[in-house]
Amino acid sequence: MIEGQPFWQSFGGGGGGALQLVSRTGIDITSTGGAPALINVGGGGGGGDYLGQDPFPSFNGGGGSGGAILLEAPSVTVTGPGAALAANGGGGGGGCRATGNDGRDDSTPAKGGICAGPTLGSGGAGGAALDTPHPGWSIGGADNARGGGGGGSVGRIRVNTADGQLILDDGAITSPFASRGVLRTR
Repeated sequence: MIEGQPFWQSFGGGGGGALQLVSRTGIDITSTGGAPALINVGGGGGGGDYLGQDPFPSFNGGGGSGGAILLEAPSVTVTGPGAALAANGGGGGGGCRATGNDGRDDSTPAKGGICAGPTLGSGGAGGAALDTPHPGWSIGGADNARGGGGGGSVGRIRVNTADGQLILDDGAITSPFASRGVLRTR
């Protein structure tokens, strides 16, 4: 209770999934003819406040963090302008019943729920590529009711190959950047 009033809380966005692909020969993710070729384990957008709670304060959900991608093969190639490996965070929910966007499948941060007005805080953007997640917008006041939820953090992408290299060609992306390692042999 805040000053004797009930408050409402929205759910945060779900965390991104996890995917592991292993091959004895190679992994090739290629976008051809304009069709996307991607793996996206982005976090879900945070919820905005529930309907019908006025005039009571609310607390909005943060964006879900990105998931994890692990690719292991002698060679891994990601090729083409629509090819991507993405584990971005979701946007935070806004104090005006605005849900944040899910983590995107490119290097652009997911938008938080956008609100207008002096008593409604917008949600923060999710993390992506080199962008850290952003906090939700505070509206001030003693209880900071109706402030926006923060954006979710990026997840992790890991690629292990025979030579420790990931081949990215023709505009393909990873977001965030993929860490790389050398396969171990038995």
